[in-house]
Amino acid sequence: MSYLDELERDLVEAAERRRTARRVAGAVRIRQRLGPPALRRRSAPREEAAAPHGAAPAAAVRRLPRLLLATLLFALIGTATAGAALLVLRGSVIPAPAARDVPRDQLPRPGTTRLTGLTAPDPAPGRPPWTLRLARSSTGLLCSTVGQLVGGRFGLVGLDGRFRAYAPRIVDSCGEQQRGARASLIGARVFDADDPRDVRTVVNGVAGRALRAVAVEVRGRRRPVPVGSGGAFLTVLSGYPEDSGVEVELRFAGGRVEVHPLGIAPAVVADPEGGRAWRVSVSTFQESADRDRCVQFEPARPGRPRALSPAVCGRTRRGVPASGAYFAVRRIAPGSGSWREQFHGAGDWGRHPARTAVWGGFADDVRRIEVSGPGGLRVVPALTDRHVFLAVLPGSVDPRALVVRVVRRDGRSSVHRGDTGLIEGSWHRR
Repeated sequence: MSYLDELERDLVEAAERRRTARRVAGAVRIRQRLGPPALRRRSAPREEAAAPHGAAPAAAVRRLPRLLLATLLFALIGTATAGAALLVLRGSVIPAPAARDVPRDQLPRPGTTRLTGLTAPDPAPGRPPWTLRLARSSTGLLCSTVGQLVGGRFGLVGLDGRFRAYAPRIVDSCGEQQRGARASLIGARVFDADDPRDVRTVVNGVAGRALRAVAVEVRGRRRPVPVGSGGAFLTVLSGYPEDSGVEVELRFAGGRVEVHPLGIAPAVVADPEGGRAWRVSVSTFQESADRDRCVQFEPARPGRPRALSPAVCGRTRRGVPASGAYFAVRRIAPGSGSWREQFHGAGDWGRHPARTAVWGGFADDVRRIEVSGPGGLRVVPALTDRHVFLAVLPGSVDPRALVVRVVRRDGRSSVHRGDTGLIEGSWHRR
């Protein structure tokens, strides 16, 4: 049996074990809900072994690895980007694809693959360190790959907890190498996991010999990152990039500075309690009886516990004249709304911990919205091109203590407390 055949067999077996464990856990939960009392009591110990909700039994969980290769978020810098997508999904570690199936600008040239010598520790003690591998494509582009080092071998720990080496032809992304004080490659490599505490984001890049310093800002705190040969760098963070609001600053010889927001977007807001980031959007399920615009927010990335805010509606873009802002200032507590009520504008907060939030929409004449409370200015929300905004604060903050200041482009401003400019009425599902 060849290495590839053995690898394929191992991956299939690991996936089958995972599916079996989930089927067993699901059957136990069904018996508990539907079976007679005596059966439910006999099933209880199994259910405890299968906790938390939706997970495999504890014995199976211990056999599973800590990390699952899931997504790649990589910003390519340069005039040529090798046609690579910004988001690439891979369900598990796999051998390199056949050379005929890979574009030449993303196919490493034999003999050009090398490790950078850089290593970054995993946030959890005892786990393999991370490193960066570089190569040249058949058309001369610079290619990089993130992986782990185990016994001097480059690869990744897979779903079944076993380490497997990467084939030389596996690359994350390729781009044209820039000359002078410019980054060639920079991105955030995301490794998913069943447990959110085990998610890893590997910030990495190559910026040439002129690179002098790298700093990564995570939740408002800056940390220096070592720079290796050829301007290569990497650092490993816990969680997803949007949860930390990751921003990378590159300083070059001569004083040039590049800033790359890898975990920041206008419609995404970091959670003040260190949880998953939030996303604000025009509601996809609700509209008022008069078809006015409605705004909701929810976690930026799906997961548990899920949460969906109530929808709030306003008329600033449909009114005459279109001016000002409309928003809610509320504390949303666990248990608010329900699965059915979300289709009527009440949201479905579920078991998510309480949060105090200010969210809504604004007209074209609004330049800035500020939210302040005890201790001064707390949040300056980013305004999106869809004319919605969001500020999220800890659930311990009393909404009555918050002041919202709306600044218009002509210099005028207005100060508000509590819900402002909202339209009440019936709701319809689109």
